[in-house]
Amino acid sequence: MNKILIALAVLMISGCASTVYKSEGSMLSKGSNNYSYAYIKNGINSTKMENDDTIKYDLKINQKNQKEATPDRYIIGDLLKRGISIITEDEYSLKRNGSVLSVEWVISGKNRKDILGSYSLEVAVLIRDASTGGLIYKGAGEGMGLTHEDDIRIATLAAIKNLTL
Repeated sequence: MNKILIALAVLMISGCASTVYKSEGSMLSKGSNNYSYAYIKNGINSTKMENDDTIKYDLKINQKNQKEATPDRYIIGDLLKRGISIITEDEYSLKRNGSVLSVEWVISGKNRKDILGSYSLEVAVLIRDASTGGLIYKGAGEGMGLTHEDDIRIATLAAIKNLTL
């Protein structure tokens, strides 16, 4: 009996570790390299699992009145660290000078990893030069953490890992 409990404990602990399963990304164009601003388009907040159940990841308010995690939170943080200010699409219409990035993201998948119900999330990111529409970067990441928010954070950071501006 003790051996079974130990085996179950090991399985549960190993299923909870933070793991990056995929980190793909490539710069497709240099763009102007002088980007000062970016705007984040609303993500497509749904994905399908193997059994065709639609899972919605709409930005919801939880019981503590805090917004749930979405990839844009982590993308914005990365861009701000690079000195790129975040603007709204309305502000972009006033700044059509070639120094603006357009960022799109989607939670593109949810993959079961074991029989205990553990899963990872996939996030895809596209970054374009807003004035030309030219694709500058595309990336995809897949990650699994202790919580749903961890999954989103790990997958998003994996998706933008190779971004060089």
